[in-house]
Amino acid sequence: PANAAKVGAEVFQIFSRSPHGGPVKPITPDVQTQFQAAMDQYGFQDFYIHAPYFINFASAKNNVYYGSISVIREELERGTKLRCKALMTHLGSFGELTDEEGIEKEVKAVAKVMDGYRGSTQLLLEISAGAGRVVGDTFEELAAILDDKRLKDYNVGVCLDTCHLFASGYDVRDKKSVDKTMQQFAKVLGNDRLIVLHANDSK
Repeated sequence: PANAAKVGAEVFQIFSRSPHGGPVKPITPDVQTQFQAAMDQYGFQDFYIHAPYFINFASAKNNVYYGSISVIREELERGTKLRCKALMTHLGSFGELTDEEGIEKEVKAVAKVMDGYRGSTQLLLEISAGAGRVVGDTFEELAAILDDKRLKDYNVGVCLDTCHLFASGYDVRDKKSVDKTMQQFAKVLGNDRLIVLHANDSK
């Protein structure tokens, strides 16, 4: 919170652990108390957590697949302890799987993450930058996951990254193109699912 206040931010995003893996420091009661005191001191209402980069809900390797599920559930619990509004995650890549197999694995992974979860931090799926066999680089792919009946009882939203959008072929270069893209988002996914926007530049 102190660092965010220094740059005049109104909201901020953190990693609760190294984005590349390694040892994870526990969220102790002392850490919870100190963090909330800093939030109050600097007048922040909300903050967000970005999941580590190694998450792959469509991996054919069980250690990666189940490890990803475990880490995301743990991050949701860690976020709840810190009173984090939401956690966004990338979805991974299809690899050698077909699109249908990959989407099925994604749905099952999100369902496993959310099963029995009673915390306050919301899970968000972040749109991917369209390159290779990444999952979730179109509104339709995100909808194929989120509209699955197995997820109907879970409050899972979307994080849109403007750089990722642009790299995936969605024009956001001026007001007219932004309006068109967001109308498409509303039609395919519904505006109620849009929780966070990463406003990033793109080459």
